[in-house]
Amino acid sequence: MRLDSALTKVYQELVGALLYLSTSTRPDITYAVGRLTRFVAAPTEEHLAAEKVVLRYLKGRADFGLCFTSKCELHGYCDADCAADRDTRRSTSAMVYLYGGAAIAWSTKLQPSVAASTTEGEYIAAAVGAKEGMWLQRVRHFLTAGTGSVPLWCDSQSALALMHNPVTSARTKHIDVFHHPVREHVADRTLTVHFVRSTDQTADVLATPLGTVAFGRGIQGLGMPSDAQSSPRGGVLEQSHAEAGSRDYLPPPPDGAGLSSAAQHLPDAAPARVKY
Repeated sequence: MRLDSALTKVYQELVGALLYLSTSTRPDITYAVGRLTRFVAAPTEEHLAAEKVVLRYLKGRADFGLCFTSKCELHGYCDADCAADRDTRRSTSAMVYLYGGAAIAWSTKLQPSVAASTTEGEYIAAAVGAKEGMWLQRVRHFLTAGTGSVPLWCDSQSALALMHNPVTSARTKHIDVFHHPVREHVADRTLTVHFVRSTDQTADVLATPLGTVAFGRGIQGLGMPSDAQSSPRGGVLEQSHAEAGSRDYLPPPPDGAGLSSAAQHLPDAAPARVKY
């Protein structure tokens, strides 16, 4: 059911506040907030409930933030969730760069075109990450006079092969030239691309909804120390019914957008997890 004009304004104001927070110091909510922004024009009760889930998560982690160290090494991760959008079937690109042990630049957004394969989706995500990496390389050189290539980690072997081999074939000729500069950066060694296992892919927390353990591991990779077993109530996490305790919890709506309205008023003991 769609919200009335007053609640729609509240939803839009909260999304704006969450956007400011997710782009400043809280990359752990970037994916959830990105999903909420897609419905600001005509939000429903389910979207408002999902927004409350994110707010509850933030309340439980009010003192949570990025922790920097003296390890000044610039490196990045890129990932893609192929055909994630159910309406347009576009993939979601995600990238994050770390310096001093924590994230300094991150983003997640829908790709401008439909990727015909997971290879193409990962390749486009790598192209976005490469452009950000080149800009950060110039900033690093200006501030510290540091030189050297920027490592970029990707969990797709086929996309890495496509970056190293600039040959156009029938399977790749449709990829827009807008995404091909990543090949030039790899060829002139200003950017080095490496393979990383999906379980160690830090950018995965920005591209896909994850379970409790994987989410905790992902935000640790962002430079945000976390204990996955003691994570607070939040819609960006999930927990099985057995783990949640013996209370009779109400399930989320069928589309997985968030908790039902009745579930918003449950007691705070034994927090439940829902997959956002």
